[in-house]
Amino acid sequence: MFQLPQLALEAMVCDEPCNVSAAYIPHDGIYMAENLDPLQRSLDRSILLHELVHHLQQGHPKFGHLTGCARELAKEQEAYAIQNAYLATLRVTGRAVFYKGQTGAGRASLGRDKAAFDIPRLPETTSATVLDA
Repeated sequence: MFQLPQLALEAMVCDEPCNVSAAYIPHDGIYMAENLDPLQRSLDRSILLHELVHHLQQGHPKFGHLTGCARELAKEQEAYAIQNAYLATLRVTGRAVFYKGQTGAGRASLGRDKAAFDIPRLPETTSATVLDA
């Protein structure tokens, strides 16, 4: 896992400013914004877990029957489900809620102390927000 300044991470994974917080880049690794602290903060750890799920999904036959956007959508849904299960075990009230974005630019937000973090998604995927229970 690599931690980068916010602007460097955005330049790496977005075509325009996107306020991204983390990304899994196949055959390269997981990148997180340097303001995240997965060792100390459970919501930040859930972001890391989400990206680790994407690492494990790479090349897995589970998604082999799907192509393009459908495959990426299925991967995102699984990653969010695992991330939310983790948050539930910690009794964190916020959840990542998955929905299809209109623009095609994927986006996910996690609420922590009334702040929001955007999680990068592939351009053709989806959006999500975290709701407090």
